[in-house]
Amino acid sequence: MNAPTIRQSFCRVCNCNCGILVHAEDGHVTRVIGDPAHPVTAGYTCVKGRAQPELLAHASRLLRSRKRIGSEFTDIDVEQAMDEIAGQLAQIRDRHGPRAIASYLGTFITANHVTAPLIDSFMRELGSPMTFTPIPIDKPGKEISRALHGTWQAPAQGFDRPDVCLLIGANPSVSYTGFPSGHPQRWLREPTDRGMRLIVVDPRATPVARRAFLHLQPRPGHDPAILAAMIRVILAEDLLDAQFVAEHAEGLDTLRSAVAPFDPAVVAVAADVPPATWCSPLVPGPGGAAGPSPGPDRACRRRARCASTSCFC
Repeated sequence: MNAPTIRQSFCRVCNCNCGILVHAEDGHVTRVIGDPAHPVTAGYTCVKGRAQPELLAHASRLLRSRKRIGSEFTDIDVEQAMDEIAGQLAQIRDRHGPRAIASYLGTFITANHVTAPLIDSFMRELGSPMTFTPIPIDKPGKEISRALHGTWQAPAQGFDRPDVCLLIGANPSVSYTGFPSGHPQRWLREPTDRGMRLIVVDPRATPVARRAFLHLQPRPGHDPAILAAMIRVILAEDLLDAQFVAEHAEGLDTLRSAVAPFDPAVVAVAADVPPATWCSPLVPGPGGAAGPSPGPDRACRRRARCASTSCFC
């Protein structure tokens, strides 16, 4: 029996790549915890990262390539599997053309960082543009809103040290979405202790919402209207960063017309939130950040981008 070991590594469950300490005994991982010495994540890990020993030792984990014959699966050498798969793909391509073959990459490509460039090269040589990820399948609003709104090529100003942070349906202490990479609880504690105004729009009283300067709990599905009403007040009361918008944005009159129907009092009644408390915390400061969770539709995402451009630069 070998002595237990502890090795420094990084988690590959998602693209945050948190620093971890891996406890192993006799060649088996027995425990995974956050690495307190990691300069970015400082000991933080999510439940998925800590569950890796169970994942690695799971009875259903595939350790060899498998081939289905009838209703049964049998082990097959990887070389033979690749030859048979290549033969089938060649038949499909020759019969139906390259577009009949598609690829899909999920978040777990982070487990091996050569997977994405490998499949990109493969599809390019195959001549098929049919490549998919969770972005167009699960959350197309992210890319559609970016295309409609346009992209600020420089980094977001003040994202690591904002004066105002607006979160829509995000719970970074669990999902990591919405905060900079690192230890989410520590990141939240330090800016709020410094005076950052955290605004949360979420029907749920999440751990992050409980620390908010302002927590709006609307009926589900009303966040796009709330954002539109916020933008209307920002424009009507000249709370925007006029110099930045004049120098770097266009379409302000179009935006003004688009949000004109969203009267805050009417939206407040429909969303079941208190009126007249929404926009004063959004007065521009030296820096800020606005972000929805991964799921919201393109209307919510685009309006979050418009609010960010108008106020947070």
